[in-house]
Amino acid sequence: MRFPEDEVAYLTAHILGGKIRSRARIETAEPGADPSAETAEARGLAETLVRKMSALTWVDFGQDEALMEGLRIHLYSTLNRLSYGLTVSNPMLQDIKRMYPYMFDMVIYATRELSEGYPFTIPEEEVAYLTLHFQAAVERLSQPAEVRKRIVTVCHMGVGMSQILRSKLERKFPELHVLDSVRKADLPGYLAHHSVDFIISTIPLENVNVPYITVSPLLETGETQKIADFIGKLDQESGHAEHAGSILGMYTQPSLIFPRLTIGHRFELIELLGNELAKQGFVEPDYAHQALLRERLSSTTIGGGIAIPHGDPKLIRTSRIAVATLEEPLEWQEEKVSVVFMLALAPQEQEMTKKLFQRLSLLSEQPSTVERLVQARTPEELLNCL
Repeated sequence: MRFPEDEVAYLTAHILGGKIRSRARIETAEPGADPSAETAEARGLAETLVRKMSALTWVDFGQDEALMEGLRIHLYSTLNRLSYGLTVSNPMLQDIKRMYPYMFDMVIYATRELSEGYPFTIPEEEVAYLTLHFQAAVERLSQPAEVRKRIVTVCHMGVGMSQILRSKLERKFPELHVLDSVRKADLPGYLAHHSVDFIISTIPLENVNVPYITVSPLLETGETQKIADFIGKLDQESGHAEHAGSILGMYTQPSLIFPRLTIGHRFELIELLGNELAKQGFVEPDYAHQALLRERLSSTTIGGGIAIPHGDPKLIRTSRIAVATLEEPLEWQEEKVSVVFMLALAPQEQEMTKKLFQRLSLLSEQPSTVERLVQARTPEELLNCL
């Protein structure tokens, strides 16, 4: 059996990573020892990347020692791979772009500046791996201070099905903390000893004083939006921020919505939407050009027929989103796109930006909602679908 070249490159990366881990243990044992030039370079790159990402996201990544160690090891092998022209495929690339569009985009911007001192650029396959490092760091850093809604599920189809439901809920709604899954008969006793914000049940409930919503055990298409709307209604009643379903509508208006366009190329559409944002005074005139440069770095598709092109945040005067739907799906590098959100989100609105990206990621998993957007024939009709 012969190993193909791609597999040899992948094994090489692992061996190089193992080499630095071994060297790290020696450095720990002998604090006075000088690290090699290669190790120092990887360490410097990791520190620079952490500083850039902290500035872009307003998250102090420098507090996470596990992130620094992981980046140092990863970037050491990355430098070796790119210096010798070894490419590593990333089978999770599209999934990472779809699930973590905000973090992926921040890493794209950070690594673009990072590559300036080297004879190579960091490809999006490597960016996706780095995205996982930073996303894991966000989850580690946010755990102590995170305030999530406490919920309980009621499922009548056994432990296996309740675990599937729980996994889907926690993946689609990271703001939820599922305390437990209980039987309907045990629910009154459970609520007597536990404080919960609301209940998600697979069967109708009676005589329950806690807000609840009924869904199917498999969380079918459309029910994620139903839950999002339910959470939004609870937030509004308690005086919290607007729910996720309305966030897109907050940043657009009829003059920025273009239904059923016929366009030949994605760059033409990006230029059209960017120029319209500039014409209405929301961005600087160079915004469309910068958005084209960003698109050439890495496709901004996030799955589900949706693309989210955007330019340099420094060129934004007022946060806005231009929206276009297409008469016929448009070739957008590796997939076809029917709905385009041209984002112009000011750097100082980081929290709202994260919520917007979460909403867009959720929308990419709702084909029925995307279809309603595509079928809308007026700006007002499309706006109502958001």
